[in-house]
Amino acid sequence: MGKQELIEAYQKLSVLEPLQSSDDKLLRDLYKDFLERIITILILNKEKHYKLLLSGHTGCGKSTFLNILSDNSDIKEKFFVVPYSIKDVLDPDDIDHIDLILSMALQAVIRAHESHIKISTNLKERVRKIRDSLQEVMIEEQETIRRKKKEIGGGAGLGAIMKWLKLDFFASYQLNKEVRDSVRKRYKAEIRDLIDTTNTILSEIQSKLREKRILFLVDDTDKPPLRNAFEIFDDNGLHLARLNANIAFVIDMSVACSSRYRIITSKIGQGEPFPSIKIAERDGSDSGYCKNNRDRLKALLGKRISNGLIEGKALGEAVESSGGIVREAVRILKLAAEQCIVSDGKKIQETDVDSAVLKIRNEYSLNMKHVDLLKKVLDNPKWIPEQDEDIESADSPFLVLLHNLALMEYLNDERWRRPNPVLIKWLERM
Repeated sequence: MGKQELIEAYQKLSVLEPLQSSDDKLLRDLYKDFLERIITILILNKEKHYKLLLSGHTGCGKSTFLNILSDNSDIKEKFFVVPYSIKDVLDPDDIDHIDLILSMALQAVIRAHESHIKISTNLKERVRKIRDSLQEVMIEEQETIRRKKKEIGGGAGLGAIMKWLKLDFFASYQLNKEVRDSVRKRYKAEIRDLIDTTNTILSEIQSKLREKRILFLVDDTDKPPLRNAFEIFDDNGLHLARLNANIAFVIDMSVACSSRYRIITSKIGQGEPFPSIKIAERDGSDSGYCKNNRDRLKALLGKRISNGLIEGKALGEAVESSGGIVREAVRILKLAAEQCIVSDGKKIQETDVDSAVLKIRNEYSLNMKHVDLLKKVLDNPKWIPEQDEDIESADSPFLVLLHNLALMEYLNDERWRRPNPVLIKWLERM
């Protein structure tokens, strides 16, 4: 193998896009037991408008897991699945509970329309009223409103309305903060009406499904900043709980490690931690279990890049530097491949991985509070914050470090923490 093969492999390495259930790069063994558990829980509770909060670090595999779940035959047999990502229809950096509830109502209708479910006249009228209300917010001049309505038809069919929602409304909502603020202002004053309208829409769709129950799989709800996440899931969690559907949200590890998480789950539903891939014991020693996990991660990376393009020790270092986070392992591999290509190499070496690790390390901007906390955890992996005040604020150094992956949490037989491996040598020199 040569440089061209390495370039082709590099171009296929995707850090941001989750794998689909049919992707041959997927290592199903990573998710098997947890998948069976979640499927069982969802089916057991399908009549209860069950809410699931799936927590884990960014990049641990939650999005890929949702893709696998949505394509599972048992899930498709029992549920009418509405899978979508908030980053496709909203702005993850600026999102609140109004955005989330509204998007779920509209995504349910879009999914029903695409699935050729017969929509009642009553539901069509409700959707049309929502469309008209959103248009009035988006377009200030009444003459422009009338012209726009004429273009898609004031009494337009559901297909035209769906097209407008997907191609016009959500695009504007993502990109235009003024539109978001105006829509939120309108619906926050009428939050009960928004929830009632959403539940009516869900009930109308549910009535056409016979034995199946609606299941939302909402991806990327772990992406908002901590402050927004607390506003959505804590301050307004009861509004989400009132939605008459089964829903799975993904939650960032920093939220799950906060003192507010117990309150969040009591308001919304059950929390389930995504399995940690432990590649080293708490005391830094090795074990057969950890070695097996490292081998599984190597096999996963081997599905993305041929063994002929990377030295064995370099592959091992990439895995160890990832902390067991799948996306971090792929990211290190991609940066190492880039360094190898730039250096006119043909096979990734340990020095290329070292360069990738250094590049990631230099992306962190840490103050002394952050450094002191990380060093405490490095000395004592079972370290815990002294008081709730340290883990309830969006400004908490502890939660910030978890949110940006400078600090990693492991929930196996016991709960412990470890600084991101890319930072450890630097911390030891501090």
